[in-house]
Order: sequence, then structure tokens, then C-alpha cells
Amino acid sequence: MIQKPIANYVTEETLFREMVASDLEPNILFFQGESGSGKSHLIEHCINSVPDNPSVLIKLQSGSELVPTLFTRIGMRMGWGKLPIFTGMVAKLLEQPGQENNPLWQASMHRHLSEIGKLSDIESRFTRYQLLSDAWFADAGQFETPFLLAMDTYEKSSSLFDRWFSEEFLYGVANSGHMRVLVGGQRVPTLQESWGFSARLQDLKGIHNVEEWLVWAEKVGYQIALPENLATVIEALNGNPSQIIQFIKTQFPLATTPVKSQEPDYSQRRRFFENLTQFFSLSELKNICYFIGVDYENLPEHDQKNSFVRELLGYVGRIGRLQDLIKLCQQERPQLVW
Repeated sequence: MIQKPIANYVTEETLFREMVASDLEPNILFFQGESGSGKSHLIEHCINSVPDNPSVLIKLQSGSELVPTLFTRIGMRMGWGKLPIFTGMVAKLLEQPGQENNPLWQASMHRHLSEIGKLSDIESRFTRYQLLSDAWFADAGQFETPFLLAMDTYEKSSSLFDRWFSEEFLYGVANSGHMRVLVGGQRVPTLQESWGFSARLQDLKGIHNVEEWLVWAEKVGYQIALPENLATVIEALNGNPSQIIQFIKTQFPLATTPVKSQEPDYSQRRRFFENLTQFFSLSELKNICYFIGVDYENLPEHDQKNSFVRELLGYVGRIGRLQDLIKLCQQERPQLVW
């Protein structure tokens, strides 16, 4: 799967990788931040970075019955055959004994779970969800690989779901060792003593470092001609990723061939020099000058290739045309590293 470039939430990505890879706490991770702080993008990036782990990403929707959806999505991903205790509990609550191994009955699991949750008495419904949770984690103890559940837009959860998830489900996660949970939202579950020892909360404050945004823009293919202007915008937008990305997309050109950087360092300058002197003839270099609007006859020593290249690089750098030169050379010699 092709990864979308993401602006640099280094700490959060590191915590996620450690959570997935380790059998030690924490195995619950919260990303909390305001709208536009990059939560959804970061969560999707994290999930896509571990394609070999069984996982489900659920984006909560206001007004929907969330407990049946959660169990159904995970069960379908794992396979109901690996959840005999859970499916047995569903059949028991519906007074349909012996159906739990019937593939046709299993195929209607979401409807069965919704029926279980139709009780108008909230406390009775909560008790049933407790029984389902206990059965679920009894099965989860047999998982060969920890299951990864990711949830986004948690602020849209109902009061009943929030209570069940906070009191029952996360307690099971913290004490089973066979699940990992990543939750993002403007609001996330309140840490509780029964499972808080196994949880980590990260507040997403936006991305304020201009260098990180320049790296992101380069990966995507945008040319940031004046980084200082971008720095001013980042400060004005308080590091808000969605607004900064929108600004970059609307205000800067998309390069057909991404350029390495706006201010080449010593090694890059040397590579440019060697590429031009070794792989272009003097006549070709003069043609390139014509194409980018540079009068080579005004450059000193324009009949000696090495001197000519050195003067050309210095001149286009002073007048802000270095990137134009590099782009054209990339087109002429795409096999070279620029």
C-alpha cells in the first residue's frame, strides 16, 4: 500500500510502534486534539504502517449503535470461528442455543447484536454488554497475534458507549495483553484507575517546525520557493496541519519532478557540478542556458567547461534560477541522482 506523506508527529508515531511491538504496557494510546490537528491522518498513517497486524479502524458516527458495530467489525476481521465463547454468549442472550456454529447465523451477527441492544432499560442493556465483553476477552486470550483496534472521532460516541468502553472494554484490553487500542478525538476516554496504568495520552498541538513542513512538501511534490513565508503562515495558523496543507496546495506550484531541496548543501552542490561536467558537453550546457534564459556569453571563461559550470551554478544561484536549472537537467538526464 502506498503511504501518504505525513507531517512529522515523530513522538506519536514512535509511541504507536512501541505499543504494537511490545508485550508490555502501555497497550492503550490516545491522540487528543482539536479539529484539524491531524488526528485522522495520523491514525490512518499508523494503521497503514503495520499491514501485517490484524486491525480494524472505526470512525464513530453520532446516533449509531456503536457496540454492535465494534464487535461486528472485529469479529468479521478475525473470523467468527475464532470466537466460540463470544458467539456462544450471543446465542445464549438471544435464546438461540446451538446456532453459534451456523455460518448463516454468524453472517447476521450485526443484526443479532443489535437485537441484544434494543432493551429500553439502560442498565439492563449495559449488563448485557458486560457479558459480551467478558466473552470477547475470554476468546481474545487465544489470539496468536494481538489485535489492533483504532477508533477515530471519539467525541461522537454516545454516553452509553462511552461508559461501556471506558469501564468495561478498556479494562479488558489493559488486562488481557492480546489487544492494542488507539483512540483519537477532540475528546477521548477519561483515564480510570482500573486501566490507566496501561494507557498513554498524547495531546496533538499541531506541527510548528517549518523544516518538517518543507520535508512534507518535498515528498508530495510542492515547491516552496520562500520558506520564510511558509514559516509566517505556520505561526499564524498555530501549526494546524489541515489548514497548512490547504495553504500549501493553493499557494505553491506542484512540481512535475520533485527537487531535492531549495538550498543545496556542500555534497549536493558537488553532485550538481560533477553531473554537469561529466555528463553534458559544453555545447549542451550552452543550449540549457538558452532554454532557461541565461546569456552564457556574459559568464567568464565560457569556453572552458569546468570553469563555465562553476560560474553558471554561482550565477543561477544568485538570481534564484538554480531550481529551474536542476529541473531541466533532470529532464535531460533522468537516470542521474540530482
